Amino acid sequence: MLHIKIITFQGNYCNLTLNDCATLSDLKSEFQGVIGFHPTSQHLIFHNEYLDEDDKLLTDYGIIDNSTIYQVKTKFYKSQQIN
Repeated sequence: MLHIKIITFQGNYCNLTLNDCATLSDLKSEFQGVIGFHPTSQHLIFHNEYLDEDDKLLTDYGIIDNSTIYQVKTKFYKSQQIN
């Protein structure tokens, strides 16, 4: 099982538990149940990488048990720099 912590753009957090073979789509569906945002409106970042491939396994992104993912307000583009 993967225990994932998501920190929202408001500074709140939630803890989700997903199967080891969960995809980004699975994560977004679970997160929707907590925050109410439709998965297409969710913008998530892990280790400065925008998570945008819904069919990709979380483990393929390097997400492991007890990882922290950040929700941001707008889509993050690889060409943008974070100051």
